[in-house]
Amino acid sequence: CLDDPKQYILLKVGLPATSANVRARVKVHYGSHLECQYLLATYGISKELLPLTATYEVDMHRHLNWVDSCIRGNKTNVGAPASNTAVVTEPTANDVLYMGGNM
Repeated sequence: CLDDPKQYILLKVGLPATSANVRARVKVHYGSHLECQYLLATYGISKELLPLTATYEVDMHRHLNWVDSCIRGNKTNVGAPASNTAVVTEPTANDVLYMGGNM
């Protein structure tokens, strides 16, 4: 998520020069952090699952816990808010993702 137009243009121009493996995993978004969170929500990714603090700094502790969970094959919701409803941390092969609006 970039809110600086110069950085956004630089990444959009430079991304095609990277390997296909990198391009498949990177999507550059232009807008505020809140706008990007709303866009991710259209893919079913809740903002509570993002490893961010209230000031939009990366919370590496939560992120590293999630990585450890994935390595162990444990699909629990590390860092997710406690509730009685299930939260999907990542889509599976059987999930269908709908995107609202146009991009």
